[in-house]
Amino acid sequence: MLHNQRRRKKIRLFILIISLIFLSFIIMIKGFYLLTTSKTERDLKKLKYNNESIVLIIENKLDKFLINNNLYSKTLEAALVGGQYENQLLEEYLYFPYKEYDSYISQLNNLNLIGYKRNDIEQVFNFLTKDEIDIIIQKEVQIDNLVSYISNDYFNINALDRYLQYKQENNSYAYDEVISRVNMSLDYPFYENTIEVPDPNDILVIVNKYYKLPKDFVPKKLIKIDNKYSYYDYGFQIASTVKDKFKQMANDAEKEGLIIKVTSAYRSYQKQMGIYNGYVKKNGFEAAEMFSARPGYSEHQTGLAIDVISGNNPYSYFQTTKEYKWLKDNAHKYGFILRYPENKSDITGYSFESWHYRYVGEEVAKYIYENNLTFDEYHAMMKNKKTNK
Repeated sequence: MLHNQRRRKKIRLFILIISLIFLSFIIMIKGFYLLTTSKTERDLKKLKYNNESIVLIIENKLDKFLINNNLYSKTLEAALVGGQYENQLLEEYLYFPYKEYDSYISQLNNLNLIGYKRNDIEQVFNFLTKDEIDIIIQKEVQIDNLVSYISNDYFNINALDRYLQYKQENNSYAYDEVISRVNMSLDYPFYENTIEVPDPNDILVIVNKYYKLPKDFVPKKLIKIDNKYSYYDYGFQIASTVKDKFKQMANDAEKEGLIIKVTSAYRSYQKQMGIYNGYVKKNGFEAAEMFSARPGYSEHQTGLAIDVISGNNPYSYFQTTKEYKWLKDNAHKYGFILRYPENKSDITGYSFESWHYRYVGEEVAKYIYENNLTFDEYHAMMKNKKTNK
């Protein structure tokens, strides 16, 4: 038993000696640190600056200011370590939180040096991706009211020059209107800078004076409209997805004593050519352009558009009928929109056509109706709507 007590005393003594040695080592290390580092370096270290940036902070005589104001900025640290520090931008480095990508400091520097103010720069980083910011910087000049453009939900960086040019030529338009009109290609004359639609069978395909159909395009599923719903037996055809909705709409109108019949539906490229040329010959080019589409640019070729009449009355009188008033308030419930409304000719390129309806589906038709839009406006919005950065 005495032997065990002696053994335990030796162990305790050994542990004590080791502890004293370790404590001495710690004191020695701390002493060495205090001898080899200044108070300034230690204070900057407490603020979380790394060793490399501390050297540069002292070189640039920023240490007293940062220590006295208890300031740490990762943006400042990155600017110093990356060799991109600009003395006149110190307050901006302290103000802007760091963003985790390589070109951030360069972009921050350039936006400031171009002349953008702090609030504008904040919005640039909020609304634009890093690649979009590079495009802004490449302009090398300050864009007036830049935030008015980039804060729009439908801003497209690739159309920036067009927005600026259109605003310059049409200063009375608000910035949102400039973006909307350019997104619809209205900064180009009708039938210039046209695009062939990629999917003509899409139920939301846009066909207007900037978007055309392939010459040989025929909708996949065309079906004859029942004689009951047609103006005489002319064999009008329509896309199969539209037929049932039109019948439902016409039947519901009939319950209210109204008669709605189709007087024109699908037209081939060749048929539209004949119709258009006939109008040009009869009414002259400028007049025909306002109420007839050039071949390839007609919605009728999609099989999704119909012209309607009231009973057997000419379509030119449709605006005066009860049927028109009913359709104006109810067509969207069945997925149809009035394609060429009043006071929208500058957008659609066509005069008001009370008889021309286009099927787009109930959800889209409801949105267009409730927001008083043309399909051209809706398409431009959806095409350019921003996604999350």
